[in-house]
Amino acid sequence: MQNSAEVRFFWMDSDAQRVEAWFQSGPIKAGGGRTREPRVDVYLHDPDQPELGIKKRGTKPGVEVKGLVSIASEPIEMGQILASAELWTKWTTDSLSLDTFATIEISKTRWLRKFEIREGSLREIPLGENEMPLDPNDPLPIQGCNLEFTRISVAGEKGETLTLGLESFGSHGDVERNLRLTVDRLAFGGIPDLRSGKQLSYPGWIRSRTPAGLG
Repeated sequence: MQNSAEVRFFWMDSDAQRVEAWFQSGPIKAGGGRTREPRVDVYLHDPDQPELGIKKRGTKPGVEVKGLVSIASEPIEMGQILASAELWTKWTTDSLSLDTFATIEISKTRWLRKFEIREGSLREIPLGENEMPLDPNDPLPIQGCNLEFTRISVAGEKGETLTLGLESFGSHGDVERNLRLTVDRLAFGGIPDLRSGKQLSYPGWIRSRTPAGLG
């Protein structure tokens, strides 16, 4: 079981150019990126369900089940907007298969920045193209937050969607704090205007693309 607190925004095509430039202007180069093959995630296509995401992640075995637990009571100030922090829990199981259900295939090219939180202080970890620490002696943090910028495309469709997401990790009682500490750190560098984006989770974005989600 993995716990997280998350904020995510979506844009179409070039609307997020300034957001992407801000993300890439960090003091440490982001990991991942276009030198890697896009990862293809296969999602259960359940357009009436924005609070549950079920997917097969790339070539990883098993199926991930991710459910929305609650919305944080206090919003998070991110530049010109107040964002709602969502608390999620994720499980992985080898006992489920999506082979007989309607699915949607999403290709993802992701850049990642990772922050470790220890005793209330943040440290950004330099990452390589495989999104792992460049220093082999630098272990993955237990408490922290990921900041990602991803270009996504849906199989059989033209065009790209861009998404910026913050996803903290750690114990259930700490993930909201970890998200807020990371946003506070990023605010020192000036968070760009996010008002042109739509704040959605991946299940919410999938739902918004269908007639059932637009009514």
